[in-house]
Amino acid sequence: MINKLTSHYSTTAVCGVLGVNHSNYQFYLSHTRDLNKQKELKNILIRDEIEKLINKPANSRYGYQPMTKQLRRDGFKINGQFVNHKRVLRIIRETICFVKSRNHLSIPLIQLII
Repeated sequence: MINKLTSHYSTTAVCGVLGVNHSNYQFYLSHTRDLNKQKELKNILIRDEIEKLINKPANSRYGYQPMTKQLRRDGFKINGQFVNHKRVLRIIRETICFVKSRNHLSIPLIQLII
């Protein structure tokens, strides 16, 4: 909201009207930018590790859950913690290296109605 109003008014004036300390707002902006950069760097590290596993011939058909288990077996950690399976799935989807599952026998819609 403050970002929208600062195009017409000064940041100090907008913060004063909303009852927010200007220095706290500036700290919040700089802190969130730093956190976003750190998170992006961590995602790049995870993506690179996933691509290393995908390029191995035996592991090319991994899904996100076996990929997460393999990362844990290899001891891959970020800030001393293992990578979450949901994060691995999101990174795989973002990099479009997700192998689609095989289609199983599907029943046509007409047979279901009868």
